[in-house]
Amino acid sequence: MITLYGRIREKLISSGNTRNYLLYAVGEILLALQINNRNELNKKEATSQTHIRSLKSDLQSDVANFEKQVKGLNTQLARIDSLEQILK
Repeated sequence: MITLYGRIREKLISSGNTRNYLLYAVGEILLALQINNRNELNKKEATSQTHIRSLKSDLQSDVANFEKQVKGLNTQLARIDSLEQILK
């Protein structure tokens, strides 16, 4: 692909038609910018997905810890209830 553009560039330069070469050069620059922008967008999307997966993992861990604490508190409440029944 690069060699094709190189041949086109050489042909336009050797033909002496500056206008056509400049139009070609501007088109090539715009194409390169578009490809670069797409690559940057893909990088940002990949980074976003990584952050989302990390947040999901952290939330799942937090929920598991919270459920463990609730279970422990429920166990303590059951023991307190048992002690209340014994003391009555």
